[in-house]
Amino acid sequence: MRILISALLLTGISAVMISSAQAEILFAPAIGYTQTEVETDTATSESTRTIYDLRLGFLQNSGLFVGGMYSLQSIDPGPGADKLSAAGPTLGFNHRNGFFIFVTYHLMATYKFANSSDDLVDGMGPQADIGWVFPMTSSIFLGPQISYRSIEFKKRDSGLTDNQTFKHISPMITLWFKF
Repeated sequence: MRILISALLLTGISAVMISSAQAEILFAPAIGYTQTEVETDTATSESTRTIYDLRLGFLQNSGLFVGGMYSLQSIDPGPGADKLSAAGPTLGFNHRNGFFIFVTYHLMATYKFANSSDDLVDGMGPQADIGWVFPMTSSIFLGPQISYRSIEFKKRDSGLTDNQTFKHISPMITLWFKF
């Protein structure tokens, strides 16, 4: 049901923006990588996180952005890598000087464990991206961004309830293509 509602909402907003001759299509992939190391008296543990965000939507001359985003994270705490994927509608603003802020509400998310088949499902939560892009050409832009995401899961594949929230702040690099 959430998928249907978000699809209808995005379709309606997209139709309004397409009818406006002052909108551009924006495709904006972003990538981030973080590494964490924890040392104790007896051991050292290390984990890495690689994040791929794909954003697609309409950017009006006023700076208003309406679209959607798909995010995939690979979290490697040891043998094998866990995968967190999420998708949802995005609303944002891009100033002419390159500053931008986007807010996405992930309506569907899953967390697949590398060493278990009882994955977390039906996740939801916000993501906020703030950054600055610089023109490489008239239609290609590159820049840094900081992303905050908080995805809450309330159940597992097996049907068991399991409240877990994954919060993360990560530096990222974004590349914009305007059409």
